[in-house]
Amino acid sequence: MVISIAVFSPHRDLFKQVNQALPYLIESIDFEKNIPDQLCHDLFILDAELLDRKFYPHLMETWEHLFKEKPLLLVTDADRQVRHMELTNVCDFLFNPFSDVELNLRVSRILKTESFQRLSQEYTKSLEQNKQLEETNIFLRQLVITDSLTGVSNRRYLLERLEEEFLDTQRRERCISMLMIDIDFFKNVNDKYGHQCGDHVLAEFATILKKNVRRREVVARYGGEEFAIALFDTELHSAMLIAERVHQDVRNHVFHYQGRTLQITCSLGVSSYPEICPDADWNQLLRAADAALYHAKNTGRDKICLPPDSALIPPEAE
Repeated sequence: MVISIAVFSPHRDLFKQVNQALPYLIESIDFEKNIPDQLCHDLFILDAELLDRKFYPHLMETWEHLFKEKPLLLVTDADRQVRHMELTNVCDFLFNPFSDVELNLRVSRILKTESFQRLSQEYTKSLEQNKQLEETNIFLRQLVITDSLTGVSNRRYLLERLEEEFLDTQRRERCISMLMIDIDFFKNVNDKYGHQCGDHVLAEFATILKKNVRRREVVARYGGEEFAIALFDTELHSAMLIAERVHQDVRNHVFHYQGRTLQITCSLGVSSYPEICPDADWNQLLRAADAALYHAKNTGRDKICLPPDSALIPPEAE
């Protein structure tokens, strides 16, 4: 990387000394000529005489848009130092007369400091960009795994988590349970009150489900008005208690929509590993809960059922 330094002075002598003493690309800027629109130098060396002469108005006019935030080495006399402290980007002072050794030391120190600050800024910027990227990825991931209408997980995410958790459950010799839930006669809600009311009921129904389980459990919309809950580290007895609580909460809940009130019921199917499905895999566990749900629907609805014996077929026997 080539380091470039711009020298601002009414005297050629300063430029010559800097050019001879420093191993960098040195350019002399003449304020009596047109100033370029952009100055991309790494460091500016400014002769303080410019602040006291006729060039001062021109210098201040270009200061804001050219090099206000660039590192500045001010060449001055000792008595001028205090008067020019308002130049906030002055990194150091050189007092006339100065030696080549002193010039090299001060310039090297400024460049090292600026290089460190630049690296620090780039690192901070990189961290911020990584954080934004991570937040964006999390947001996109949530979109992919969430049902847009109800705000609960979608079927795809349920199946992914269920497979992962089931393998972990088997490895640790723990338990896992599934609930399948269906709103009874939901078509009547759509036919009588309209699909927008039906959507409102689905969203509120999902809220009731979420309130009855722990945060680590997965509540998902399985399809239409059918929902599923994966209960990790939950044995059959606890799963039945949760199912009963959900069933009762739904029955007691009054749904409000545009001045209308309505109440619904739901049917639930429960399966559990290893108590009900000792030889099942995750898919068989899900199918057993689904079979239990259909058993509830086919025997009167508004109830909780376990799977009938015909649903408990080991995977290898299918």
